[in-house]
Amino acid sequence: MSIATLSASGKRVRPTLLLTVFDAYDGIAHDAALKSAAALELLHIALLMHDDIVDQDLERRGYPNSIQVFRDAALHENHPSNIAQRWGEANALLGGDLLISLAYKLMALIDAPFEVREHLLSVFEESVQHAASGEQLDLAYGLGIRTPTLEDLRTMMHRKTSV
Repeated sequence: MSIATLSASGKRVRPTLLLTVFDAYDGIAHDAALKSAAALELLHIALLMHDDIVDQDLERRGYPNSIQVFRDAALHENHPSNIAQRWGEANALLGGDLLISLAYKLMALIDAPFEVREHLLSVFEESVQHAASGEQLDLAYGLGIRTPTLEDLRTMMHRKTSV
């Protein structure tokens, strides 16, 4: 699934919620809110791409994900399956990295006082840390490295979905 397809097929809950709250409080910096919402969606898409790599998934929302698209293209060019798989995963990883970079750039370019941008970037960074730690817990539980309690599972789900 390409980045464009992935972004078009999503529900966009997070950016919609951000803009709804902004409007509810009669926000005046609409450009800043739009950049923040776009950055949030880019980050979410990047994390989905990385999640597909960790989980070794080839589909997202019923469609081939970026791993499978690149893998299938390499297979079509008669590359060995192990090389094609590695090509797909590497491109998904790099694509996710580029989206994270762009998301940070959008947040950093918000026209707001330094203290406001600093706070937004801090919240953004904390979200990335939570998502990464949630993904690590998910992997540890899925591989049987750790046995989770019900509270552990709640923590993992909260961290993975809070972004």
